[in-house]
Amino acid sequence: MSNAATAQILPSSLQGVPGLKMRSVNIALALATLALPVAVASSFGITTSVGLSNVLVAGSFAYLLPAAFAATLIVPAVDAARPWTRVVDIAAAALACGFLAFVAYAIISAIGQINDAQRAFGSMIGGYPRQSFASIFPGIGAIPIAILALMSSWKAWRGR
Repeated sequence: MSNAATAQILPSSLQGVPGLKMRSVNIALALATLALPVAVASSFGITTSVGLSNVLVAGSFAYLLPAAFAATLIVPAVDAARPWTRVVDIAAAALACGFLAFVAYAIISAIGQINDAQRAFGSMIGGYPRQSFASIFPGIGAIPIAILALMSSWKAWRGR
């Protein structure tokens, strides 16, 4: 597709946005993070997926992620807000890294809680159970949030 064809498709306000493709990919990754499960837990043969927007994980705060990355696309397109582009990029990167750290902490914390529950269960039956009755591990949604944190941090670090 030539540049002339792209110019016909994009509105004139978006043509001057630096890094339009990367900003669009970041929005898609933020939406994928909301849609896909970030953790998969199983207990006694029952498996469930937990998404970032689950009340037990991040709840309504998870919707800040796509909103922040939508702002990274909108702010450079608005003339009055253009000087704030780098600040918005850094804030979105910090938000993505914060959510990644929160998801990692939640999974590690859940693993500790499962081990504690298994020890308590073992003490009730008179010994440590040979087989774990519960497990939790990262889901497919952990991949987009990790890529999003890396890409947005790289973009904020580069400053373009």
